[in-house]
Amino acid sequence: MLHVSCWWTQNDPHLLSSGRKKAFGRCVISGPRVDLRKVLSERAVEASAAAWKNVPPCALRQATRCTAPVARARQIAMYFAHIVFAANLTRAGGIFGRDRTTARHACSQMEDLRDDPRVDRAFDAMELALKSWVGAFSDEASI
Repeated sequence: MLHVSCWWTQNDPHLLSSGRKKAFGRCVISGPRVDLRKVLSERAVEASAAAWKNVPPCALRQATRCTAPVARARQIAMYFAHIVFAANLTRAGGIFGRDRTTARHACSQMEDLRDDPRVDRAFDAMELALKSWVGAFSDEASI
């Protein structure tokens, strides 16, 4: 099971000496065989969707539906996880503690929203930004 903690620092000697944990900036990613690009893409869709709807990113992972803007941001994040980063629907929903049918519904809702040209342009820009940001960020991490 993958666990991401974001309160440790990169130079913590206790973490760096452990074979199962990798220090990455201010986040510590532990677990078997961490796919850094996958972790980054999940966090990127969460942060960008939350910023777009002006809600806290942690609200997207809450068990309850919360407010309408939070629910919409969660749907946007599931859609981008599925479309941009090719996460299957089970994984796209699982990122936020939801099942595949919820992710399927979110993707359906977002495809309907794309009928509006303004939303479609915004989604295209967000897709491009997510791909380039995660690509550049993971390339730096491998150096």
